[in-house]
Formats: sequence, C-alpha cells, structure tokens
Amino acid sequence: MPDSEKKFLFMISIFVIMLLPLVFMQAASISSAVDYIDFQLSDKSNMRLALNTIDPRIQALSSDPENQLVMKLEIRDKEGYPVSGAAFRLSSTDKNAVLSPSGGRTGRDGISLVTYRPSVQPDTAYINGKARVTITAYIPGTAVKGALSFQLVRIPVVFLHGYKAPPAIFDSFAAYLESRGFTTASLDYDSGKGVAFGAAQLGELLEKEKAAYMEKGVQVKRFDLIGHSMGGLVARYYTGSQDYIRKNDVEKIIFISVPQNGSSLAPLGLKYYSDRGIYDLIPESDLFTNVLPNMRNKGLNESIQAGSLLGQYDEVVSAENASLDEWGIRTELFNVGENNFTVDKLLSGKIVEAANHKAILYNKKVFKRVEEMLAGKLPFPVKK
Repeated sequence: MPDSEKKFLFMISIFVIMLLPLVFMQAASISSAVDYIDFQLSDKSNMRLALNTIDPRIQALSSDPENQLVMKLEIRDKEGYPVSGAAFRLSSTDKNAVLSPSGGRTGRDGISLVTYRPSVQPDTAYINGKARVTITAYIPGTAVKGALSFQLVRIPVVFLHGYKAPPAIFDSFAAYLESRGFTTASLDYDSGKGVAFGAAQLGELLEKEKAAYMEKGVQVKRFDLIGHSMGGLVARYYTGSQDYIRKNDVEKIIFISVPQNGSSLAPLGLKYYSDRGIYDLIPESDLFTNVLPNMRNKGLNESIQAGSLLGQYDEVVSAENASLDEWGIRTELFNVGENNFTVDKLLSGKIVEAANHKAILYNKKVFKRVEEMLAGKLPFPVKK
C-alpha cells in the first residue's frame, strides 16, 4: 500500500476516534429523551402503580408532625418493566398532612421515594384511639392509581412519679387516659438516687418503648411526658441535656405539682431520708443553683410544649416554687382538698405525708384538663 494511502487511512482513524466521545454523548442524550418520550407516547392506561412503606413492618404511626413515614412509589408498564420519567401526583385523606414531594416523576428505575408527615388529628378523627388515613398516588390524566392505608394513633404518654412514690400512683390516671384512646407507660426509677439517675432511666425507657411499638407495627417518634413532683424535674433534666438534641423524642411535658425551684419542706425530709433524691429537692441544692440553670434554655427546653398544674393547698410545693413564669408558662390551680397545713403537723412530721400533693393525681377535673392538654396545643417556653 502506498505511503499516501497509509497516511490517509491514519488520518481517517484519528478523526473517527475523535468523534467517538461525541457519538456516545449524543446516544446517551437520545436514550434519555427516548425514555421520556416513551412514557409520553405510550398507553398509560396499561401501566401499574404501587405505593408501599419502605419498612414493611409499619402498619400505624403516631400522629406526630415530626413522625415521618417514608414510602416507595413504583410505576411499571404492562410487561412489568420500570417506567422512567413517569409523572405522578399524591393526595391524602389527612388534608393538613405534608406530602413531599406531592408530585413529580419517577427515576430511571421507575421509582420515587416520597414522605408523609401527619397533622395533629382532632378528637373526632379517633375511633377507639385510632384514625384511618389513606394516601393515593395516581398518574395524571389516567385512571391508574395506587393507595396505601394505615392507622394513626395518639402520641404515647409516659408518667414520671415523684420522690419515694411508686409507679402505681398513676394507675387511676392511666386508666382514665386509656379509656379515652391514649396508650400509657410509667417510668419505674429509684428516686433516692436523684434526678440525674432518673433522667438516664427515662432515656432507656423511651428507647425500649419505641422498639416495643415497632414490634407491634407502630412507628413512634416522640412521647408526651406527665411528671409529678420530682418526676417533672427528671423530665426537665432529660430534655435539657446536651445529649437530648440527638434524641428529640419528647413533644410535650405536663408538670403536676413540680417544685421547679425546690421544696421548702425538703430540709425537713432530711430527718427521715439521707439520699441523693432528697438533697436534689432542696432549693439551695446544686441541681437548682448550678445544673439546671446551665442547661438548654436554663433548664426548660424551648422546643417542647409545656403545661403546669398545681393543687391549691399543696403541702410540698407552693405556687411560688411551682412557677414557670420566667418562661411564660402559666400554672393552673386546682382545688383537690382542704388546707390541712398546721403547725402541729409540721412539728410532728405528718406534713410529709402530703395528702393534697398526691390527691391531685386522683382528681377527675385534673384528668379531664390533662386530656385536653394532650389533645390540643400547649405554649412553648420563652427562649432565654
């Protein structure tokens, strides 16, 4: 072969090699366009749409706006092949829910991940503590659709007992709330070991409760806490700690007869007890002078709704000591018994039996008010 022909063929080869990347890029562009055009031009009435939870165990979730449910939306053609670029829309019977995205197109695998965040449900939505929600996905302009139905349940309630009190002190309270469709649990901790110990136990309990709910097919994100007396301080310590930002598992705290600034009767209790718990309740303790003031928002997490109740003649906690006024949270007073505070009872030590301090946990008016607080919205503490 003459040199001129060899040179010509060499030049042609170089030219072809230089064109190959452009050819491949153009082919990829055409392929992508074809995928999209195929969906646009195809018979959409024969397509199939499926909507399912990513975690097949989930059959229900708590009606908590932060409780995100992740779903997989999938569109295939009549032969079972995934359809990329397929348009879809979403709707929900929970009209105030957040669907993200509420519409779009499937990816190259024919799949799109979508999320649902429930709205706060009105009482009328619940039947035996459950509300039903259906999310429907459809291809616009067609009858092709898929639906996913599940139940919403109320946010679970956890009771926190006070110093030297058993979890059973909440039995009547729990029975009332459960009759109204709530689910409850009680923290059983050794109050003699103090507030910090109780807070650590609370963290462990909430993790166990989440796992237990998931075993029953219920996804739970956050809990509502009802803390009586020292139990309210346990709730504050837990939600005010540096570690809490990672957990973020409390929606509301309802304080009942909680010595937010300590109890003036705690020093009297030193005659009968000498443990970490009673020392924590003294107004001058390190808990009130140093620990809580240096926690998040001075010990009352501003991202958690809060409410406060107190018996009018509580022997252990005065209105001043129960006050959350500096955070803008009003304490509601309830008459749960007559004033039985006398000098004789104080000197004899009988005052530490605190009949009214405990009676608030057996009062039907208090039960009803707490139910309203759990079902509605409470104020957030002022950021300090």
